[in-house]
Amino acid sequence: MQLRITSRKKLTSLLCALGLISIVAIYPRQTVNFFYSTAVQITDYIHFYGYRPVKSFAIRIPASYTIHGIDVSRWQERIDWQRVAKMRDNGIRLQFAFIKATEGEKLVDPYFSRNWQLSRENGLLR
Repeated sequence: MQLRITSRKKLTSLLCALGLISIVAIYPRQTVNFFYSTAVQITDYIHFYGYRPVKSFAIRIPASYTIHGIDVSRWQERIDWQRVAKMRDNGIRLQFAFIKATEGEKLVDPYFSRNWQLSRENGLLR
């Protein structure tokens, strides 16, 4: 009887392994995406444990921090700094901005001067 259970377990394991190999062979990109996104979710859960989600900001913020800010660069393009300064959610507001000016030796952020000036005009520390 013991031999039969062991054989059944081995057969089940073998069939599962063959099924997974078939899925990977047929859908390689989707398989990689699945495992990558799962790893990202697990990493985010571990890294952001204790961070509360702030839906209107679309980010998670450390619950124990008393001051909050944003990090911007050329990738955000034209930022509405008046809107940023007015953002409030459950007593949380953005109070400062890290504004990236360059990337490497030659690339200058075309929005830097505008961001630098308007962030200050709208009361954000920088």
